[in-house]
Amino acid sequence: NHGHPLLAPFVGDEDRHAVEPAWGPDDANGHGSELAGLALLGDLTAALAENVPLVVPHRLESVKVLRGPGDNEGESFGAITAEAVARVEITDAERRRVFAMAVSSTDGRDRGRPSSWSAEVDRLACDYEGQGATRRLFVLSAGNTSDSNAWAAYPHNLTTSSVHDPGQAWNALTVGAYTELTTISANAPAYHPIAIAGGLSPYTTTSATWQQGWPYKPDIVMEGGNAAIEASGFTSSMDSLSLLTTGHRPHERLFTVSWATSAATGLAAGMCARIAAAYPSFWPETVRGLMVHSARWTQPMLDTYTPGGLRNQTTMRQLLRHCGYGVPSLERVLYSARNSLTMIVQDQIQPYHKIDGDVKTCEMHLHDLPWPIEVLQELGDLPVTLRVT
Repeated sequence: NHGHPLLAPFVGDEDRHAVEPAWGPDDANGHGSELAGLALLGDLTAALAENVPLVVPHRLESVKVLRGPGDNEGESFGAITAEAVARVEITDAERRRVFAMAVSSTDGRDRGRPSSWSAEVDRLACDYEGQGATRRLFVLSAGNTSDSNAWAAYPHNLTTSSVHDPGQAWNALTVGAYTELTTISANAPAYHPIAIAGGLSPYTTTSATWQQGWPYKPDIVMEGGNAAIEASGFTSSMDSLSLLTTGHRPHERLFTVSWATSAATGLAAGMCARIAAAYPSFWPETVRGLMVHSARWTQPMLDTYTPGGLRNQTTMRQLLRHCGYGVPSLERVLYSARNSLTMIVQDQIQPYHKIDGDVKTCEMHLHDLPWPIEVLQELGDLPVTLRVT
């Protein structure tokens, strides 16, 4: 909510909207305020514990697209999403934006197939109607495994927990959840964390059951918290296994906890905004590409989906279908490490075209590496890794 002292300096009253004006822009259930805090400030646990100053290079806008159960019944969520985009762009068309949407269907029945909602997200992302004049970056939540009974079967349950609509959108950055949180507060000694540090979060969803022709989703995973289990098999969310963020009733309490792919989406959107602020000339596609390019799989992810280090087509497909390309790193994007260099090329290419009904290769771009040949030759037989995104 606008009245929160940590959010108020970064969002103007004119930048709060609702697709149905009669609803008003205020947050009545907390979901929007929680995501706003994560997108703006990140997980506040360390910042508050260590009194670390936060540098915030971006601002917030909000559009309420759902007030409560029953709202938008029978309406097109694709049209509602387009309306939300239009409202902020009419207010200020020149702003560079990251659109974060942690609202999804309640199931994964589409299993990768396009829906009217995901198709609208794809059209908005590439600005189909405007022929690419105003391309947009959408950061979408993968959707949650909400049935706490399913968590007891972790990690096997994740294979059948499918990404929710519109997370299958090809042109969006879809965010799943992993976790590093494994410390449970002392008042719950009978519980232990379900996921190990570096593993997928019990809340996340995957594209493991999708047919091969559909996209690998999620694209990346971010911290989404953990859940806990006791000896009887009873599972539960825990505050100590969740992320600390801003609450929607600051007059009662300033902070609350958030978890699952919504929290992960807030963090991812904030990272995208920081990249866009640091490099104003980057296209939305470039920011999205850098998020993927900087991502790495954790060792627990590799241990689970490429057992024994076996990397073949089958295991790598399972890894991608569950974990996407891994966990992105803001530091890796913003600063080349001492032993790492990144070349970024923004250009357009048509790799394929149709000839007499058959798809044929079309264009190819060649790029000179911008490093002295002598320096590269000095590497000799030293193994190097080339990542192309």
